[in-house]
Amino acid sequence: MEDPKQKVNELHEAYKLKLSSGLCNNNIMVKESLIPGAGLGVFAKTDFAVNDIIEFCHSIVLDWKAKYVHISKIKQYAYHHSCECEECKRHGADVILPLGYGMIYNSASSSEEENCQFTILPCLNLMVFSAVKEIKTGEEILTWWGQNYFNSWCKKEEKCESH
Repeated sequence: MEDPKQKVNELHEAYKLKLSSGLCNNNIMVKESLIPGAGLGVFAKTDFAVNDIIEFCHSIVLDWKAKYVHISKIKQYAYHHSCECEECKRHGADVILPLGYGMIYNSASSSEEENCQFTILPCLNLMVFSAVKEIKTGEEILTWWGQNYFNSWCKKEEKCESH
């Protein structure tokens, strides 16, 4: 199993290297998802190998913890990062809103179908999306947000409200 601290250090170094030459991502695009009812999705404009970094997303770490988030759209699109500290145990995980295309990556229908994973670096206000399988040009990039998320948001029938 990979050492989490080593992975964070490697991602931080990759980010600094990428930042030194300017952040620009011409390797992905947003268009209508292939998943019925999902809206937009993120697609590969080039092939990605396993462990390739797909995107660095600057992020907003909210001032309140997950236990206190009651706005459904924030719950739907936010990512969570927790540790074993007393604050996280008592109040819930940090709530992170990624910028870039970070909120547009759709959830796969199972962990076996995901082709990318995300790593949250809250001290840098950064999320990193990386390939966990080969991704071919034109393929939708999917992460796995977990069974609870999938059951709550992906299997739910959308109800359109006019107000």
